[in-house]
Amino acid sequence: MPIESLSSTEAYNNIKRQHLSRWPDARRGDSRLGEVASVDLKPTFHMHPGEPVFTVGSCFARNIERRLEQLGFNMVTQSISLSIEQTGSKDFNGILNKYTAHSMLNEFRWALDSNTPFDEASYLQAGKDTWTDPHMPSTVPPDSLEGVRERRRQVTELYRKAPSCRVLIITLGLVEAWFDRKTGLYLNGMPNGYAQRLEPDRFRLDVTTVSETLEALRSLFELLKRHGHADFRILITVSPVPMNVSFTGRDVIVANTYSKSALRAAAEEFSALEEVDYFPSYEIVTLSSRSKAFASDYIHVNPDLIFSIMDDVVKKYAVENITLTESIDSTVSIEEIHDLIGRGKYSKAAKQLRALAPDQAWRQAGFEEVQFRFEYGRAMSECGKLSKAVTELEKALALDPDHAEALFQLGLAKHRLGFLTEARADIDRALTRLPDPETFRARYESERSAEARD
Repeated sequence: MPIESLSSTEAYNNIKRQHLSRWPDARRGDSRLGEVASVDLKPTFHMHPGEPVFTVGSCFARNIERRLEQLGFNMVTQSISLSIEQTGSKDFNGILNKYTAHSMLNEFRWALDSNTPFDEASYLQAGKDTWTDPHMPSTVPPDSLEGVRERRRQVTELYRKAPSCRVLIITLGLVEAWFDRKTGLYLNGMPNGYAQRLEPDRFRLDVTTVSETLEALRSLFELLKRHGHADFRILITVSPVPMNVSFTGRDVIVANTYSKSALRAAAEEFSALEEVDYFPSYEIVTLSSRSKAFASDYIHVNPDLIFSIMDDVVKKYAVENITLTESIDSTVSIEEIHDLIGRGKYSKAAKQLRALAPDQAWRQAGFEEVQFRFEYGRAMSECGKLSKAVTELEKALALDPDHAEALFQLGLAKHRLGFLTEARADIDRALTRLPDPETFRARYESERSAEARD
């Protein structure tokens, strides 16, 4: 059955009255495919600043959350109370990352359908006394069974808040999905090596089809129909973040092209539903200049471009006037800054710290200069302003060459910029000085693992 069917008259009239229906041609002065691509967006519903919004997806979704929170929306998925060490991610709520439509469906079923509770047979042994939950990102570190259960409880409780949200944002990421023959469920990532050695025939890798992804999305939709907000609406897109590795043995560029094409096709069919809109973040990023769109790893999307995309979404979807900037309080205290950083609100912390830079206003907030430069650099690194992060961290080290954590953060920032040799040297030197080197080493390895999965 066609997604859309038009009479010949309608089809011809569309070409006549809609100039955007023609591919941009620079010979006619069309600049829509300049450094940052411009793509049309036609909302079928409205969003209201202040209302709760639920976001599901991988690291791309986390960036969407940050900008929408800055613009005044209540991002429910930022309310989880786990530390970055517990989540194994530089994002405090990175434990929520979902990579396939099937893994998203699983979480909503466990949270909303009382007839489908989470089965602890899903937990995988990761060592003699440690376990993992394979329905969370594979970067989440192993823990005791009690610790794994607590993380599972918090994630399920968070998903139970979804019915309070009228708007759900979904970013689709991958079609390569690990299947657990024992439970009959798709996992959220690769099972840990210990579990694979214990039960080598338990898991398989599937490359899912357009129809399989669409079926999972439709099942999710029906679940929300039964248990979600009475007037729920879905904004769906495809994450432009490419797969870092393909488990199929194919050229990752070819594998990624199929993955994104299949997800884009499924999203198009899914958005034919009255309650669903597609927004073209995938097209905007992939058709923009790579230097504008991506970090130097060609994987992670420039946060500034993500923020620009979400600004355009809000301009079109929000009926109320909204200021596309975040207020900055220059009287903020050192305690408030530490609270923001502790809760993973790096973007807001960075903006507040930036406000303290002129005229050494950081002194009034209670900072020594080396501490201010370190915190500013760390916050800028975590929200993607990597060049500025390097500058501030180098200033901190100029003031205190023995500041081991500043050296470690400098190494992380360089790693994210793609200066891998320099980064490794800084990290190694920092590890010889830090009082708890194994914790920091695990954090660095976790970051490398997260990149491999994102």
